[in-house]
Amino acid sequence: MIYVTHDQVEATTMGDRIAILNRGELEQVGSPEEVYSQPATPFIAQFIGSPEINMLDSKKVAALGLSSNQQHALRPEHIHIASGGEYRGTAVLSENLGSQ
Repeated sequence: MIYVTHDQVEATTMGDRIAILNRGELEQVGSPEEVYSQPATPFIAQFIGSPEINMLDSKKVAALGLSSNQQHALRPEHIHIASGGEYRGTAVLSENLGSQ
C-alpha cells in the first residue's frame, strides 16, 4: 500500500519503508530508522527529526579537528555535557517539547 503524507511522525510510525521526495525528485528510500540515522543527503538530514539536526559550518568543524572537506551534523539527542572541565558555548534555540 502507498500512503502519502507530509506528517513525519505519521510516516515513520506507520511505514515499514518511507520515500522522501524533494521538489519532485526521489532523495532516499529506506526504513524509518535508516533514513533517520543514515540520511543520504543534507536535505534529508535537516528534514527528518524534531528538533532539527545541527549542521556544523567549516570553522566549527576545523575547531573540532574534523575534516572540513565533508559536511558534519549532530542530532540534538547525541549532544551530552561531560562532567569536569570547562565548556563554553551559546545556545541559539531551546524548544519546549513537553516531556523533553
